[in-house]
Amino acid sequence: MSFVELVSAVNRSMLDLQAAGICSTSIVGVGTRNEAEHLVQCIALLAIKASQFTLSHLDPPAARAALEQRMGATHRLESSRISMLAASPPPGSPCLPGTLRLATSGTSGRAKQVVLNEESLVLQAPRHVENQAQRFACLAPIQHNFAKRHRLYCAAQGAVNLFFDVDDPDRCVRDAERMDATTLHVSALQARGLLSTRGSGHFRQIRLKIGGSHVPLGLRQQIQQELTADLWTGYGTTETGAIAFARPDDHDELECVGQPLPGLSVSIRDQAGQDLPTGERGEITVCGDGLFLGYLADAGGLQQSPAHSCFSTGDIGFIDRQGRLIVCGRQDDMFVFNSMNIHPQEIESCLRDHAAVRDAVVIPKPSAVHGGIPVALVEVEVGMAYDAGELRRWVQQQVGIRCPRQFFVVDQLPRHPSGKLDRTTARALYEQSSTDD
Repeated sequence: MSFVELVSAVNRSMLDLQAAGICSTSIVGVGTRNEAEHLVQCIALLAIKASQFTLSHLDPPAARAALEQRMGATHRLESSRISMLAASPPPGSPCLPGTLRLATSGTSGRAKQVVLNEESLVLQAPRHVENQAQRFACLAPIQHNFAKRHRLYCAAQGAVNLFFDVDDPDRCVRDAERMDATTLHVSALQARGLLSTRGSGHFRQIRLKIGGSHVPLGLRQQIQQELTADLWTGYGTTETGAIAFARPDDHDELECVGQPLPGLSVSIRDQAGQDLPTGERGEITVCGDGLFLGYLADAGGLQQSPAHSCFSTGDIGFIDRQGRLIVCGRQDDMFVFNSMNIHPQEIESCLRDHAAVRDAVVIPKPSAVHGGIPVALVEVEVGMAYDAGELRRWVQQQVGIRCPRQFFVVDQLPRHPSGKLDRTTARALYEQSSTDD
């Protein structure tokens, strides 16, 4: 579909939506499964200033119905079928015309609804899609918050949206060559899957961007050696869009995410909100253009809107002497062991660099004496021999007394739909594993 055809499709969709009574006071759940059609409807809803949110076919019917009720939905879109759910939003339901509501991953509790408008998306777009020449594929269904934003970023930048099979790594490599892709955005989990393929001559020319979770040095090096040297690893949030990207020459032991992108400034602040000097750890704070409007409040309206165009991410990190950002993990993931601050991500990164470990999560075992005792759940790499004693010694050499005191092998670590580790479920899995052990 050309951009001329896209504009025509959006105009037709606008007429259909308006004929069904959808206007600036409507709140619309979009459940269309076809990727291109879903994108057209999103743009059309933005154009007529309706408020919209996503109804994912991956969620059970009860969850979709509960979300419609929480949003105060007036309409539901499922391909060409437009269902009217209410003549107007229920009393107290925030209308917020012309906004897109995107759910966070829920890694720190109940998923929040992040509210963005067209201006936010347009300002964020150049930080993800640099120019019109890019032929861009995001390997996730458009129902995912991250993928939806990427589809809209491409449209805003005049770049080409490519739609790939997201479940088959070999087919992905073939599609990349067939569609002449220049840029792929994937999760760390998907990147590991791509390593199981043989790649291709074309794939070695692709820019591979990884976001959504931490990318350890070992994985970065393996990708550059076996898939493509043009590897960018990023950091961002639903509230801000992309914040930083580590470029091909940035991949070293610090596992940085690069320098802040144009239009943004990043500072590291202490608990009192004061800026910290280079090299000191604190909360990552982002200031600049294109930030979200706020979170959708249950009682209506917005809450926790960014003050003075600044957003406190809840992530811990520091800035090195080259001005690069290093993310150490979530503030609420950190725990204290014998008066030491334990950042699970640092230990998990070490574990993932071991040849026998496919993935790992570190969680605290409650102790009245020691605080939180670090323990690890480990996915073993297929075909590799696993020796818990050898792994413990190897990790201890690198992280010292922060080394986990127990290791439990699991078939598969729990994850959120976004691909991020689900630490709450991991704790329950640990309790079951330790009982069975």
